[in-house]
Parts: sequence; C-alpha cells; structure tokens
Amino acid sequence: MELVQEIWISLRPYLVKMVTDAIISALLWVFLWLFKLLTKILEIEGWAGEWISNIHSMGAILAFAAFGILFIFDVIKLHKESH
Repeated sequence: MELVQEIWISLRPYLVKMVTDAIISALLWVFLWLFKLLTKILEIEGWAGEWISNIHSMGAILAFAAFGILFIFDVIKLHKESH
C-alpha cells in the first residue's frame, strides 16, 4: 500500500496540471463551438465568410496544440521546482 501511496504522491502534481490543461482546452472547444453557432446564425457570404471559416478550423487544431504546449510548460515548471 505504501508503494501505491508513494506513486500517487509523485504523480499527483502532474495529474492536477494535466486536468487543468484539459479543462482549458475544453473551454477553447466550447468557445469555438459557440463561434461556429454564431456564424451559422449570422452568415457572412463571400471571401469574408470563407476566411472566418478557415480561422475557425485553425482554432480547432490549435486547441489540441494548446493542451500539449501547456502540459509541457507545466512539466518543466514542476521539474524545476522539485530540483
């Protein structure tokens, strides 16, 4: 049982940071979904509409990248704090 507790104690800071980063990324997805809903209600025609649609698509990809980048920064910060 001590082994499990020791593993939990060592992994807990990383898990907390990972869950926090996942929540941030999920919120980005929610805002992107709201943005898409808004663009369906208030349609913009022509090149401006295409441009906005492309920005929305890039935002969805960047939400994945944000999760990875935030988690890497958090791991580096936790590593520096532990040493």
